[in-house]
Amino acid sequence: MTVQPKFTQAQPVILDEAPVVLRFAGLFPQNLGKFKMHDERCGGDLDHVDQELSRLNQVLAGEPGWQQQIRGEIA
Repeated sequence: MTVQPKFTQAQPVILDEAPVVLRFAGLFPQNLGKFKMHDERCGGDLDHVDQELSRLNQVLAGEPGWQQQIRGEIA
């Protein structure tokens, strides 16, 4: 038994403009690797990712190498 809803007649959705998604959750040092992997779209199941559109993503915070910088500041 699950509390998750079942979608028995789901229909594909095509949007002219994708919504902005924000997530405010705690991020701990041991999670930085997974966060980086998600950020760079370089691991796990990527079937749901349109690699051609990923190049259009904008980085709104951080610079190249920010994960290493944070680890250095925490250590």
